[in-house]
Amino acid sequence: MVVLGAADARADVRAQARVRLIEAINKRDTRTIESLVVLPLRAEKVRFARETCRKFWGVSVLVRTSELSAFVECLASQKVTALTSAVDPKVDATYGPGLPLGIAFNADDKVIALTSSSAPGSKPLRIEPSTFASHVTSFTREISPSTETKRALDARGAKGIVAELSLCVDADGTTVPVATVADPALKGYEQDVAGAARGWKIEPFQFDGKPLLACATYIVGHPAAALDQPVPVTGGPVDLDPKLLEPLRIRGSKVIVPDPATKKKIAETASKRVIGSFKLCVDDTGVPKDISVLKPSGYDAYDQKIMREMANWGYKPYVVGGSAVRVCTAITFIYEMK
Repeated sequence: MVVLGAADARADVRAQARVRLIEAINKRDTRTIESLVVLPLRAEKVRFARETCRKFWGVSVLVRTSELSAFVECLASQKVTALTSAVDPKVDATYGPGLPLGIAFNADDKVIALTSSSAPGSKPLRIEPSTFASHVTSFTREISPSTETKRALDARGAKGIVAELSLCVDADGTTVPVATVADPALKGYEQDVAGAARGWKIEPFQFDGKPLLACATYIVGHPAAALDQPVPVTGGPVDLDPKLLEPLRIRGSKVIVPDPATKKKIAETASKRVIGSFKLCVDDTGVPKDISVLKPSGYDAYDQKIMREMANWGYKPYVVGGSAVRVCTAITFIYEMK
């Protein structure tokens, strides 16, 4: 006989509740769902494609009793799948193409919120990492360093190395990897990781039948034992006026034009003008590390092209108090046909 402690018993109760909730959602069983949740139920950044479901998509939306059936139908139409071994402990399931879904409880072990990661207007799709990896041919978190990086490791007496890898795939299946290494002396490993990831074949992700830019984040390294070590955490980025970052640009151009097919669509509009805004974060060496859409241009292909080219920009480090720091800013693109 196994005797569970209080913490283990509570974890078991919640695990069973998660399973029952996910099954009830997929079966559209609102009666069972009502017995498991506290109403109004909070839905945080749970993404929906159907126009009739958009009212449930927001930073924090309260789903009342009268709306529960409609909300469940919207979520069930995207299918919810339980996860047995998520990379993020806050993620309990996935829905749609692999979007993360967390299930939050109150002190009475009742579900009070369903949480995801996509606020309205946000791009790219943030896919749960293990689901994203299933779309990658020969995916591995152990990536060997180049000969040059090995020399740098030997010079520092380091036994291993790790990096944070932001891995994206666009609608055409093009791989967009960005790696970050905490130790400035080992920055060469960033190129090793990015080069290896570019060689991976990734099946594009679709949302509502449309392929879109999708990303996930991993800790990669070498040897395999290094992946079990804690990763250095740095402070949060500084919010910066784009006018202060632009003079530091050393690579890339803000002049990014749409592809011919998108140009044709724009030409057919009355204004012949599009505007899109994007969030850009660069690390302390001036390399872009996080790019997302703040205000879409209205043309997915153009948004994806902008983000691909932004990922290749480069800047001189932004210095505060004598030290280079990570910064984030908002950049607006305006394209107008003459």
